[in-house]
Amino acid sequence: MYAKLVINIEAPLYELYHYYIPNDMQSMLAIGHLVEVDFNRRLAQGIVINFDETAPVEEVKPIIGLIDAEPIIQPWQIKLAQWMSERYLTPLNACIRLMLPPGLTRWSDVTIDVNPHWDGSGRLTDPQKLMINLLRERGDMRGRQIAQATPKGFDWKSIVDQLSRREILTKASVLDPPRIRPKTIRTAELMVGKEQIIQAANKFGNNNKHADILLYLLLEEDPLPAEETVLNKTGTGNSHLDKLTDAGLIERTPATKIAVLAGDGADIPDIHKKVINQLPQPLSDVPDQNQIQAFQSKGLVQFVEQPPSLVLAVTRDEALTHVYRLRRAKKYLNVLRFLSVNHGPIPLTDIYAATDANLNHLRKLEDRGLIRLAQQEVWRDPLADRDFIPSEAPVLTPDQANVWEDIKNAMVANKFKSQHVGNSPSNQEIFPPNY
Repeated sequence: MYAKLVINIEAPLYELYHYYIPNDMQSMLAIGHLVEVDFNRRLAQGIVINFDETAPVEEVKPIIGLIDAEPIIQPWQIKLAQWMSERYLTPLNACIRLMLPPGLTRWSDVTIDVNPHWDGSGRLTDPQKLMINLLRERGDMRGRQIAQATPKGFDWKSIVDQLSRREILTKASVLDPPRIRPKTIRTAELMVGKEQIIQAANKFGNNNKHADILLYLLLEEDPLPAEETVLNKTGTGNSHLDKLTDAGLIERTPATKIAVLAGDGADIPDIHKKVINQLPQPLSDVPDQNQIQAFQSKGLVQFVEQPPSLVLAVTRDEALTHVYRLRRAKKYLNVLRFLSVNHGPIPLTDIYAATDANLNHLRKLEDRGLIRLAQQEVWRDPLADRDFIPSEAPVLTPDQANVWEDIKNAMVANKFKSQHVGNSPSNQEIFPPNY
C-alpha cells in the first residue's frame, strides 16, 4: 500500500509523491494525516492526499513516522486546494499550505558536528579552523545557530561543505515538531468585595494627607468622629481640613451640647414621650427648651459636650474616587470597579481598553490579593469580529452585461463545473447555484 503525499516544503511542487506505508502504520493512516518523510535527502513534512495500490517507480521510500495522530486537513479542503492549483496554475503544496493551522509547518534543518573519528590530521585554513573550534566549544549546532555565531559575511555553508567532503564534519537532517498549541488569553478576576477595595486604597500610589483624611472617614465606624481624633490618627492639620471643606468633600461640625436620655425613660410621662423620642439631639435643636431643662434637672436627661466633628459631604463612592485620585492611583480603582461590574474572568485586552491600565497595574493588584491573573483557552475565530451582510450583485452597464453573458455561456458550454469541480456538496459551496 502506498500513500500519495503533498510535500510541505518551500519549493513549489505541483505533483504528488508516492511513499510506501510500513505495515505498522497501514491501519492508522488516513487522508489528511501529517507524516515525516525523506525528500531529496532531507527530512520534510508530507500530507496524505490519497492512497494507491501501486507506485509509478520501482524504488519507493517509506514513510518515516506519523507526526500527529489526528488528520490536520479535511477532504473538502484538499479538494478545494486541488481546484485552486488547477484553476490558477499554482503549486499544489502552496495551496495546501493555505489550509494548515499556524505553527504547523516546520522546515527541515541540518545539524553539524565534528566527526568523532577524525584524527585531527590535514591542513586547514583559518576559516576552517574557526568553524571546527566553534563546534568543539558548543557541540553540534544547526545552520541558523552557526550563522548567528559567526561574523557577518562568513561563508559558513561553503566551509561546512568542504569539511564534510573531507569527513571532518558530519551533517544530519532534522525536522522540528509542529508548534501548534491552543490559543490562550490572559484574564483577570476580582477576588474581594467593596470594603476590601476601600481598605486597600493606601497601598497604591503616593502618600497624600488629604486622601488620608477621606480614607479615615470612610473606614471609621463613628459617624461623627472628633476633629482632634482624625487629625491625630492621620497626622494632618487644620489646613488640610480647610482645603477639603473648600472642595466640598467634608463638613465640619462645631462643638455643641447634645441632649441624650439618661436612663430607659420609664419615669417620663407619656405626654412628653414625643420630645424624648427625638433624642439624642443637639440641645439647640430641641423645640421645648424649658421642658428639656426640667428633665435635665430631674436626672432624666443629660447634656453631653460634643467636640468639633467631621463628616463626609459626598457619597462613599465619590469619596473613594477622590482618595485614589489624590494618591495618583485612579487607574487601580478603575480596574477594580470594571471587574466588579463585569463578573468572572475578563480578558486583559478588555481591561486595558476600558481603564487605560497596563500589566504593571494588574500585577500590583494581584500582589495585594485584590485580583487573580490567569490564562484561559479560547477558540481561534479569525472572523469573530467581522459581520458579513448579504448584498445583491452589482448592476452592470449594458456593455458589461453583454460581455458577462458571453463568458457565462462559454463556461456552461464547456461544462466548466463538471470538469473542474464535480457535484459534491463541498464543491457546491465553492460555486453558488447561479454561477
